Amino acid sequence: MEVVSLTGNIAIDEQDRIIFHLRGVFADDEHQTIGGHVKDSVAGAPVELFVHRAYRPMQRVHDNETGLQILDV
Repeated sequence: MEVVSLTGNIAIDEQDRIIFHLRGVFADDEHQTIGGHVKDSVAGAPVELFVHRAYRPMQRVHDNETGLQILDV
């Protein structure tokens, strides 16, 4: 598999844990692609990443209405 695209964000939750929210597109040897949320991954070859540092840490807080950890922007 080749990483075609990987986007998302890194934030801190209310318990000071680091939370990765990533979405990726991957291609096989026949150039067929598949994409979606990335829950876990191990790179078997070099992967080039560009990480943009925010001016302040991004925070995630629990939203009672949805039950999700949402960005506090």
